[in-house]
Amino acid sequence: MEHQGIQGYRSVRALTCDALRRAIIVGEYQPGERLKEQDLAARFGVSATPIKQALQQLASEGLVESSPRRGSWVSEKIDSTIAETGLLRSALEGLAAHLAARKATADDKRRLAEQLALMRELTESGDLAGATEANTRFHEMIHELSANYPLQQMLSVVKSFAEATREKTLLRPNEAQIGLEEHEGVLEAIEEGDPALSRERMERHVIRSAQLEAHRTK
Repeated sequence: MEHQGIQGYRSVRALTCDALRRAIIVGEYQPGERLKEQDLAARFGVSATPIKQALQQLASEGLVESSPRRGSWVSEKIDSTIAETGLLRSALEGLAAHLAARKATADDKRRLAEQLALMRELTESGDLAGATEANTRFHEMIHELSANYPLQQMLSVVKSFAEATREKTLLRPNEAQIGLEEHEGVLEAIEEGDPALSRERMERHVIRSAQLEAHRTK
């Protein structure tokens, strides 16, 4: 796989961290494998500083371990960390859907339906990257409709795990269509103003997706 220098409007530190997180979660680096700063800097086209910062951040997330003598390596407990984070994310996403069903206006529901229609169009056209982006935005809109700042902050911490594997998960046979149908169910419950059903459907969707994410590519 060819890796280009990391560019964009976000900081080099954040982009480097996102790229390394994804590489670890999808299995490009295995549990216990050494993460050499020089090699990582060459791979991602950055200096040593953002690599050091990324390793520190990922250590705080439980994906990386380090010691003065050994350096850094992928945590041996990474699979359980991913699975447990998925459970946490399902609870948070479920609560966001619950609150969205209670608070969404008719205009909010219309915009959410339009976003789902876009996701359906991109999925059916085979635009995986576009469908992935639309998928992420659909979830973000529900977070916003929850109108609960502490909840949104907590979701921002765990969503990186979902973003790191969402596109790869959608490559699985029938997964894009299954996910689309689950999103349609969540929208339907929000449109009906049913908080309990919205929460139940969102939690079930996220837990199922998280189980796929936990089985990283070997």
